[in-house]
Amino acid sequence: MAGKDVYKKIRILIASPSDVSKEREIAEEVIGHWNIVNSDDRKLTLEAVLWESHSAPESGDRIQGILNKQIVDACDAAIGIFWTRIGTDTGFAQGGAVEEIERLEKNGKPVMIYFSLNDLPNDVDIEQLQNVRAFKARRQCKGDYLGEYENPEDFRNKLTHHLGVQVRRWFLEL
Repeated sequence: MAGKDVYKKIRILIASPSDVSKEREIAEEVIGHWNIVNSDDRKLTLEAVLWESHSAPESGDRIQGILNKQIVDACDAAIGIFWTRIGTDTGFAQGGAVEEIERLEKNGKPVMIYFSLNDLPNDVDIEQLQNVRAFKARRQCKGDYLGEYENPEDFRNKLTHHLGVQVRRWFLEL
C-alpha cells in the first residue's frame, strides 16, 4: 500500500474593504486555479481566507480584534486590494484591511498589495478615497512595489502571474 502524500497548506488572507467584492471573488478563484494546476506537483495547497467564510460571531473584543484572533493570525500571507475605500477605522488602523496587512507584516509574513486604477463611481466618498491615496503614498515612500490594475480582468491576469511567482519565492525555495 502506497503512503499518503503530505501537502503543506498555506493560508492566504484576502484583505480588502467592501468596494472590491468582485476582486475578492477573483482572488479566491485564482487561488483555487493555482491549486488545480500546481498542488500535486508542489505538494502544496493554498487556501483563500476571507472573513465571510472563515470567521464566526463572537463577543468580548472589538470586531477587528476578534477577526485577528480567529483568522488573521493563522494566515501565512496576504493579498491586499484597494480602490476607493480604506474601510472603517479599527482604533489601531484606518481600516480593517490595513490593520490586517500591517499585523501580518509585523509577524514577518509576506503581503502583495494591489490598487485599482478603474474609473471612480459617481458616489465616491472623497474622504475614503483620500485615505486610500495617502495609504498608497505611504507604502510607496517605504519603497514597496505595489500592484496596480485597470479592471477586474486585468487584476485576474496580474494576480495569476504574481501568485505563481511569489508562492515559489515565499514557500517553495528553501
